[in-house]
Amino acid sequence: MTTLSSHDLWLQSPVADDPAYSADDDSIIDDMVAEPDCLDHWLSGRPCPSSVAGLLSLILDRGLPRKDKSERDDILCDRYDDLIDSVRADFKVWAQQPLAFPNGLVIKPAPVDAWREGK
Repeated sequence: MTTLSSHDLWLQSPVADDPAYSADDDSIIDDMVAEPDCLDHWLSGRPCPSSVAGLLSLILDRGLPRKDKSERDDILCDRYDDLIDSVRADFKVWAQQPLAFPNGLVIKPAPVDAWREGK
């Protein structure tokens, strides 16, 4: 068992050293979503996104689907799918947005760019 994060493992791979490597943002964001530290960074120091609050509210109110093929379960699964898509969309917007002053001066690169560069 390894204690390295998926990002650390990626940095050690030969692909990370290849300057011609140009992973698209969506695949990098998929890797970032799988990393709890990235989600923690997204959620810390700011108000909870409404998509996350909606998903948590649904979990606390209705629980998880039972996968019993009932009509109630089908409706619940559809609601979960919609909310999960909304959370992923909000995360993607955050991941692709550089931290900048209102005048446009970039303070920090977008998280997806920092991930790509190994920062």
